[in-house]
Amino acid sequence: GLKVWLDLQKKLSRTKQWSITKGVKDTKLTLSEGQTYAAQYTVVVSQTSTQDSGWTLAGNANVNNPAGIAATLTGVTVVVDGTIQAQVNCGVTFPHQLAAGTTLACAYTAALPDASTRTVVATASTTGSVVGATDQRSFDLSSANVTWKDGCVAVYDTLMGKLGDVCYGDAPKTFSYVYAIGPYAACGGYQVVNTAKFVTNDTGATGSATATVDID
Repeated sequence: GLKVWLDLQKKLSRTKQWSITKGVKDTKLTLSEGQTYAAQYTVVVSQTSTQDSGWTLAGNANVNNPAGIAATLTGVTVVVDGTIQAQVNCGVTFPHQLAAGTTLACAYTAALPDASTRTVVATASTTGSVVGATDQRSFDLSSANVTWKDGCVAVYDTLMGKLGDVCYGDAPKTFSYVYAIGPYAACGGYQVVNTAKFVTNDTGATGSATATVDID
């Protein structure tokens, strides 16, 4: 009969999560007509956690024919936990005559819902005198190849424009600046609303924080 063995390539994406806070030293001001106040702002950007996604099992299902005659191969399937059907590409059409002593490598990929320990089964089916075969493996994603995402963010501010970039090795990072509030030509109530935000470099995820100064 045939021999089947699986190569297991385990992959996942690990996305860094970020937060932003914004503060101003004085949130309430009383100014005279024509007076200017130097408001002191701070923006703090922190890398807070990571989130995994894109769990994938991939590799080759290898089908070998050790028999002395050709085998009529009718199909190759790869199934995870009995329900997750992997996409399989053997590069041939079935039925396929697998010559004696040769091996067919079938590339497969399966998207997984999480990183749980699972079982994968590869099955090579035949008709005729050369019988098919299976290979079964248990696996987890503890040794998966990790693709990191959102390792850096660009930081913007409605008053000052782009404040700069922050990567996870530099976080938390504080941006400080002074902004002139006023002068106002007439007495009354005024408000300066200022929002800072970040945009991550891979997925474009955003977060924002606002600081408000009330002026009398």
